[in-house]
Amino acid sequence: MRLDDRVHHRARLGLLSVLHAASRSVDFTTLRDALSLTDGNCNRHLAGLQEAGLVTVSKTRGPSRARTWAQLTPAGLTALRTEAQALHELLSGLDL
Repeated sequence: MRLDDRVHHRARLGLLSVLHAASRSVDFTTLRDALSLTDGNCNRHLAGLQEAGLVTVSKTRGPSRARTWAQLTPAGLTALRTEAQALHELLSGLDL
């Protein structure tokens, strides 16, 4: 069992989890607010996930402002499932 450093950080695991639950693209503000992150922190972790190929990030231009959207990739779903399994194995031995 091995935890994936690209995924294991609380913010990154949270971002992947929110994206998985949504099953679609989610806008930056929703992600940031759902996880109580700062703009900079959310942006930095999304960029790391994008560099790892775990999410796609796109920008759209609306009438009043640009919006940033993120979506889970197939590799991101695999990484999230693998991380969840590793956490399950790690915690299954605890008698809580």
